[in-house]
Amino acid sequence: MKKLLIILLFIPGFCYSQDSASKEYSSNGALNNGKRYILDTIFGGATNKVEQIYIDGLPGGSFSELTTLYYNGSGKEGLVLGIFDRKTNEYGVKFYDYIYLNLDREDAISFFTVVDYIKDTQKSYLGEKNQENHVYFKVRDITFLLYLDGGYKMKVFWKEYISDWQGTGFERMKRKFEKRINQANKGKIGN
Repeated sequence: MKKLLIILLFIPGFCYSQDSASKEYSSNGALNNGKRYILDTIFGGATNKVEQIYIDGLPGGSFSELTTLYYNGSGKEGLVLGIFDRKTNEYGVKFYDYIYLNLDREDAISFFTVVDYIKDTQKSYLGEKNQENHVYFKVRDITFLLYLDGGYKMKVFWKEYISDWQGTGFERMKRKFEKRINQANKGKIGN
C-alpha cells in the first residue's frame, strides 16, 4: 500500500508537459519581475529615502517572447531584456524562470544602431531566403540572430537561455527607447 501511495505521488511529476510553460508565463509577472530587477540590481534596492524612477515596458506576448523595459532615474538610463525560459539547477531539475539582462544607455544605443546598420546592409542577403539566411552579432555577452520571416525577427541567446524578439515588438521598443531618450535629454523624464 505504501508503494502504491508513493507511486501515485510521483505520477504528476512524470506527466509534466512542456505546454505548462505557457500556463506559468504571465506578461504582468514579466513586467513586475523586470521592475524588481531594475530596482534591486541596477539601482541597488529601496532605502528609507524616496527615489524617483521612470519605467516603460513592453511584455512579450508568450513565454518564448522577449520582454523589454526602459528605465531612467538617479542618473541611470537603459534597457532591460527579460527572458522567460527553462532553467536547470545543479541537481538537473528543470523549471521555468525569468532572467533579466541590462543594457545601459550606451549599450542600448549601440545595439539599435548595429541592428539598423545590419538591416540596411544585409537586406538583400536576408531577403534571398527567408527563414534560412541569418546574420548574427554580439553586444557584450548577448548574441543576437537576425532573420526574415514575414518581417524582421530576432533570436536572443544568453548563456543557455533563448528568447524570440518579434519584429513588431522590436520596432515598438526601438521607437519608445528613442522617444524616451529625447525626452530625457530635454529634462522631461529622469533627473
